[in-house]
This record gives sequence, C-alpha cells and structure tokens, in this order.
Amino acid sequence: MGRKKLKQKLDLSEFTNVAAVYAAKACSKPGAATGDWAFSYNANAYILAHEAGHAWFDLQHANSELVEGEDLEYGDRGNVMGANSAFHSLNPEQQRRIGVTQYKIKEVKRNGKYLIQRTGGSTKMPHALRVVDENDPNTSYYISYKPLVPVTETVDDSNMYYDYFGGVVVHRANTANVYSPQYFLGSLTIPYPDGNMLPDWVEFVREVNSDVVMVRINKPTFPSRK
Repeated sequence: MGRKKLKQKLDLSEFTNVAAVYAAKACSKPGAATGDWAFSYNANAYILAHEAGHAWFDLQHANSELVEGEDLEYGDRGNVMGANSAFHSLNPEQQRRIGVTQYKIKEVKRNGKYLIQRTGGSTKMPHALRVVDENDPNTSYYISYKPLVPVTETVDDSNMYYDYFGGVVVHRANTANVYSPQYFLGSLTIPYPDGNMLPDWVEFVREVNSDVVMVRINKPTFPSRK
C-alpha cells in the first residue's frame, strides 16, 4: 500500500517548542536542532532529549578537558549533552542556566569539609559546590556527586564502560557566556585511565552513605571554616 501525503498543514502558532521525529531513512544524521525545533531522525528518545537541550534551552555540548589544552567536543559521557546513549543528568552549570530550582548549589568561600548529595537527591544538602576562580570571576568550578549506571558502548570494536564519568566529579564553566560549553575535568573517585585535569585544592574524603559524600576544599587563598 502506497503512502498518502498529508495535504493539511499543521497550525503550530500556539506552540513555543516543537519536537519532530523522522523515519530512520530520512537523513544520515541522528538528530538536529534549529530555532525552537528539535529533530530526531530515528525516533531515539535520547537523541531527541539532546537536541531539545540545544533548541529549547540553548545548551551547548558537554565537553571534556582531561589533558591540558584539550577541548574534546561531546567529551563528557556522563551528560545527555555529551556523547553517550543514556539519559545522564546535566552538569551543575547547565542545571543553573535552565533554572532547575530543586538542584541546590552552594558557593564555597572557605576551606573545610563539605557534604554533597547525589544528583536527584531530595534532602536539604547541596547537590553541588561552586568555587569561583579568584583570578577570573567568570570562571567557576563545580564539584558534584553523580552515581552512574555503567553504560556499555562499542568503540573500535571493543566494549568500554564509561562509569568513570561518574562519582564525585569536577566541571569548569564560564558562567558569563550562556553559549559557552562546560568541561568535565575528571572524577575524584573513579580515575579516568588516561589522566585528568582535577584541581589540586579539592579532594574526596569519604562516602557517608549511598546518597551523600564528603569532600574537602583547601585553597591557599581561602580562610578556614569557623
């Protein structure tokens, strides 16, 4: 049976955001975003979520810098805006930009031990710590706790686990430029096998329970907590 073409046009004037799913053979690309439109060419829900992040929230790709000077696009595989095939959560700066009020961020200005709860936790503890770079007020570092369910992907004909993009992780972000990407710098608890760019003033102390961890901030320019 042949396909019939739709002659009736859809009135989308009342909608501010639009998502469209195309047949797999419509395009060689997995997805795209333009204006307020998000496209998935193969009905993949993850791809649609990724493109909606671009089209609806102006989010950029989740990059990584695991070697000095590296700018690896899609490099944060623990983020739906990076390169992965799972609904991993956004990083703290992305949560702040789109206004997720349930995600609590605490700005740290003193050295000491701090508790943070896992992403998705519902206690009064912060989900992330924010440390502003004293040399550049537009640059912030975020420490958060992201337990990840390991995802197996095939890379170069071999299976790899990307769970080292979880645990107690550190990101760097330009908070003044909404169109700038954020950078995954490494995990304090699950070391990346090829290195990291973790700042030397933060360290993992211990896991309090499955939902809460303790970290220590020790910046030379910070006073100690009273």
